[in-house]
Amino acid sequence: MIALEILNYRNRGMHTDSVWTNLNGKWDGKGMNDLSTATYRDKHYETYKLALFKICARVLGKTLPSGVDGKIAAAQASVGLGVGGIRTTYDRNGNFTLDQIGNCETTSLVVLAYLKPVSDF
Repeated sequence: MIALEILNYRNRGMHTDSVWTNLNGKWDGKGMNDLSTATYRDKHYETYKLALFKICARVLGKTLPSGVDGKIAAAQASVGLGVGGIRTTYDRNGNFTLDQIGNCETTSLVVLAYLKPVSDF
């Protein structure tokens, strides 16, 4: 929700510094550690949140913390697991399970995060 708030503020010409600081503070070196991550039954990270984080960084001209792009790259399923989809979740140690295949929603957000022109957001 914070990422969407950032995009909304930016598109309305409002200041985004405080909400960017809030979103940036969710990165714990492995994933976006927010309330849902801490309380969800499996307590896992969600890859789509990294994609939204990247979108916001691009739109605001901010630098992503070290490791975010690498974690997104690690989310890509290998050839034997579905040929390239982006896996949706990973554990609190930062590991993706090998039996997971990517889904359309997460893969779409990652593609947008890297390829959509900033002016389109």
